[in-house]
Amino acid sequence: VDVLSLIAPAATINIVRDFDVIEKHRVSRPEEVTGVLSCPNANCISTEDEPVDSRFEVLDDGVRCTYCETIIRESIAAHISVA
Repeated sequence: VDVLSLIAPAATINIVRDFDVIEKHRVSRPEEVTGVLSCPNANCISTEDEPVDSRFEVLDDGVRCTYCETIIRESIAAHISVA
């Protein structure tokens, strides 16, 4: 849900049971996401061979790496880490 809120902040999640929508929830953007995005900075400690999960602070117009302060404003979906 955190990744979805970064890509589509106005998204709604619908809970469907027996073909009926029983609940609707708006996504909310977290203050920070850990381990779901990869930093584009090749020199960042989170992209090295260190056992460090990526960590990003969520901004109004993008995300900022906690370690190297690289800001991603566009194409956040291209930086999703696939485990």
